[in-house]
Amino acid sequence: MSAEQMNELIAQGKNSWYELKGKAKEGAGVASDEVDDFISHILQNGKKWWKSAKNKASDMAEEAGDAADRTANRVGNYVDRTADRGIDAMKNAANKAENAVDRGADQAKRTANDMKDRIS
Repeated sequence: MSAEQMNELIAQGKNSWYELKGKAKEGAGVASDEVDDFISHILQNGKKWWKSAKNKASDMAEEAGDAADRTANRVGNYVDRTADRGIDAMKNAANKAENAVDRGADQAKRTANDMKDRIS
């Protein structure tokens, strides 16, 4: 093999090496771009998921607040009705007691008058 053939063989080897290296870089670049696209896709979906979860949590908190308000209103109405019933019951009892006292006083007056009439 001559020196010229040897130089040509080395040149071909270098060209093959550079060509192979370039293809590897291209392949790595494509793979890198695909990974970047995949990561970008995941991040975008993650942001969408986070926003959706945040909105759902906010909606649930608002619904819970509304339910608490409705419950508080129901309890308040129940307390008001119970208090009104208690007041009415107390008024009725007071009226009955007053009527009983009046009847007792009337009876006592009649008895006193009867005794007075018997004595006179």
